[in-house]
Amino acid sequence: MAALLNSWMLPGVLFHPIDESKTVLLEVTSPRSFKPVTTGAAILAALSREHGEARLWNCRKARPEFFDKLFGGPATRLALQKDTGIEQLASRWRKARQPFMRQRRNVLLYRKGKSS
Repeated sequence: MAALLNSWMLPGVLFHPIDESKTVLLEVTSPRSFKPVTTGAAILAALSREHGEARLWNCRKARPEFFDKLFGGPATRLALQKDTGIEQLASRWRKARQPFMRQRRNVLLYRKGKSS
């Protein structure tokens, strides 16, 4: 699991296997570049690859409808279920974020680098 996650070279994070257990230690190496949501999605993708989609999404305690609420709809879950690459998924999120960031810029009370 750690090798798979490290092969994706996620920004600001490394994964370390713990002994012979199935435990993986997550080490944030650069808080400025670390992307927690992308990392979480990558962990889900790795779990799905390692243990199977059905075990992850269709187990008795799975709550796909709650996951969809957290991510604003089913698009992320469906992309993970289709084994969409993490970088492709993150790229979609960045593109979807652009209109919001433009609108947000006009209503910020405080802007970076400017003092009152």
